[in-house]
Amino acid sequence: MRIPQRALLFLAALAALLPARSKAAGEPVETLTITAAPLSGGIVSADSISTNVQILDHTDIENSGSASALRTLSETGGGVSLSGAQGNPFQPSVVYRGFEGSPLVGDAQGLAVYVNGIRFNQPFGDTVNWDLLPDIAIDRLTVQGSAPAFGLNALGGSISAVMKDGFSFQGTEGEISGGSFGFYREAFQFGAEKGNRAIYIAATKSNESGWRDHSPSALTNFLADAGWHGNAATLHLNLIAAQTNLVGNGAVPVELLAARRSAVFTFPDRTKNSYVLASATATADLGGPWSVTADLYLDGLRQATVNADASDASSCDDASGALCFDDTVATDTSGQPIPAFLSGGAYGQLNRSTTRTFGYGAASQLNYEGIFFTRSDHAVLGAAFDHGRSRFEADSQLGAINNDRGFDGPGFLIDQADGSIAPVNVTASNSYYGIYASNVLELTSTVALSASARFNIAEIGLRDQIGTSLNGEHRFTRLNPAVGLSAKVTPETTFYAGYSEANRAPTPAELSCADEAAPCSLTNFFVGDPPLKQVVAHTVETGLRGTMQTSGVGLDWHAGFFRTDSDDDIQFVASSVLGRAFFENVGTTRRQGVDASVKMRYGQLIAGLDYS
Repeated sequence: MRIPQRALLFLAALAALLPARSKAAGEPVETLTITAAPLSGGIVSADSISTNVQILDHTDIENSGSASALRTLSETGGGVSLSGAQGNPFQPSVVYRGFEGSPLVGDAQGLAVYVNGIRFNQPFGDTVNWDLLPDIAIDRLTVQGSAPAFGLNALGGSISAVMKDGFSFQGTEGEISGGSFGFYREAFQFGAEKGNRAIYIAATKSNESGWRDHSPSALTNFLADAGWHGNAATLHLNLIAAQTNLVGNGAVPVELLAARRSAVFTFPDRTKNSYVLASATATADLGGPWSVTADLYLDGLRQATVNADASDASSCDDASGALCFDDTVATDTSGQPIPAFLSGGAYGQLNRSTTRTFGYGAASQLNYEGIFFTRSDHAVLGAAFDHGRSRFEADSQLGAINNDRGFDGPGFLIDQADGSIAPVNVTASNSYYGIYASNVLELTSTVALSASARFNIAEIGLRDQIGTSLNGEHRFTRLNPAVGLSAKVTPETTFYAGYSEANRAPTPAELSCADEAAPCSLTNFFVGDPPLKQVVAHTVETGLRGTMQTSGVGLDWHAGFFRTDSDDDIQFVASSVLGRAFFENVGTTRRQGVDASVKMRYGQLIAGLDYS
């Protein structure tokens, strides 16, 4: 594999931020969280951040029984909800303040997601596949409002997951659970620490037959971490692997639902994911107020989908014996008309796609925690690079819908001359570069001023493997600033206010499906690409938060207001072709609202209330 020269130069710049020396043996070191986004943890306290920050630890994730990150986000995260567009409980879209982090390529992605400081949005469509993470191994989730330091897609905010290691968990735990509709789950975790070394292993396996017909799902997840903590440095080697087979049959007409509750409209509708992520993270104390953090990663995802739908194909009116879509003759890959092969019954289409993605990247961050003109100062300077190369193939077959609502052959491959339905084979490469800086200066003992900025470069290339209509090169740049203020109104209450900007570049999937005259199916067939503009979000946010302890009761509360105006927002717009749509810049959109929450802890009792 050839690494672009610009990427090599950028990696060299990252290396320049690595430590030049270490502390002497025996001197203490503060362990920092690698995040590629300075305001999410590490040296800056959450109370100094001028956005709403919610930190959910492993006790929150496990307090309702089996560990479940998505359930915790839905039930405990203020302003967070789940959307089940995929029709499968293991692959919902997470919605925060009206922005989505979704596994569905057709959804407008507006959340930046990180795992151990590594960008988890997949390169091809910026999608987020929540089924790839073992819930039992998640140590902490941080949900934060929009901040430019998180890079692309942080339009509405970010979600950061920190996984467990042998220093944060020691012991052995196993779990077996089961329930209705064939649900069965096994989970295991082991952690051990010896001296300055530690190891952690976790695995989960889940199966479910589903409450509807033909709706089984199976997931297997694995995580391993080997860590070393020295007097002035730390190193972790981490491996995440997953194999999932998820069925999410679509919505059912009410008439069919009334006839049989468990019936499905059409099947199969299946997504298979195979995923591996290998990473190394390191921290080093440079002496005095200086420290450095860094990470490197390699990952690969193979995703295969099949989706059966009813077809609008029917016998042509000219008595030719061929099939037509409206008034257009249906043709195969050789250009020949497809015969009307049914004497009765419904025609169906089977849409298939395969995406193979390989990615790698690096990030490095220089941290300063010291005194600036007698006032406490927290500063960060960092750089990040993410590269992905994807191969996407898709086609649509014409067959029959049987009496059980399933797809049957003969499976004629559709290739329309006008490109409205045609096989696709395209490679896409995207390189994302980011340089960011932030500073939190304590103006007084009760007032802190924060400022940050990030310069993003996104380069996206498309290469058609069948013809030339998908070829294209795109480059997007943007400098996003942020400024904020936090002030202690009382020792237990903090006021905050801030303004921030964030952007996202059109994904390869969106750029390849932006022509109204030749739209895509909902399973993302691609056509020629008129240019799309990048989305830029402008967010203002203000609120109050507080914490108090009295008579053994801990109370945390928050109330805030936000408004985000997104310029040139991208949406998947329905076309005049049945079942097809295209991506389009739709102008400026606004998302605004209030978030309010209160959480009480008393011993092992936890109670909370959220309103958004």
